[in-house]
Amino acid sequence: MSLIDRYQELWRQGRRAVLRGDVDVQPFGTGCWPLSVALRLDPPTRARFADLAAEAAALVGDAYLFDHHVTVRAVDDGGLALYESALREATAGLGPVRLRFDGVVLTRSNLMACGYPVDDTASRLRARLAEALAARGADGLERGRSRDIWHTTLVGFGGPVADPRGLVEWVTDRLDQPFGTARCDVADLNRWTAAERQQHAIPIFSAPLG
Repeated sequence: MSLIDRYQELWRQGRRAVLRGDVDVQPFGTGCWPLSVALRLDPPTRARFADLAAEAAALVGDAYLFDHHVTVRAVDDGGLALYESALREATAGLGPVRLRFDGVVLTRSNLMACGYPVDDTASRLRARLAEALAARGADGLERGRSRDIWHTTLVGFGGPVADPRGLVEWVTDRLDQPFGTARCDVADLNRWTAAERQQHAIPIFSAPLG
């Protein structure tokens, strides 16, 4: 399945769920997000997505926001020294990751902006990280799982959507909206904390993509 087909599949499922009032909710502050390796988006891209998320949140109602990032892989809580060495090995000499963002889609649990790698650097990073973690016996959480999209989550559902039809119409108007190409120069291992209706990424350590 192509990347665009995967996003369209998520959109069809999410649209149905929102209109039926059958979304997956996670009340704010109750989530337990695992440690994750994520690409840090450049400041202009983060600013665009912050404005976009604020618009959507007004329609969602019980919404929470995120520090905008693109997850490469989640990892178990522990083994930090192994994760650091694996991340540094995976990023060494790789160069920046560039992602073109076109459109937004609903899923059963959130609203996301759709990212498309402009070359093979992103997929190489994900593959190299998987290999480096496996070589250290530190790949347990996502062993055997293949992440197949490159997105940033804009809004999570903390409860039933306040204006389902309004949200679906808002997303429909932006299904193909271009948001430009983001340059990611850093990959972080993040821990997550919740405050003021936002999930905040706390970098434990960072590796330059250079």
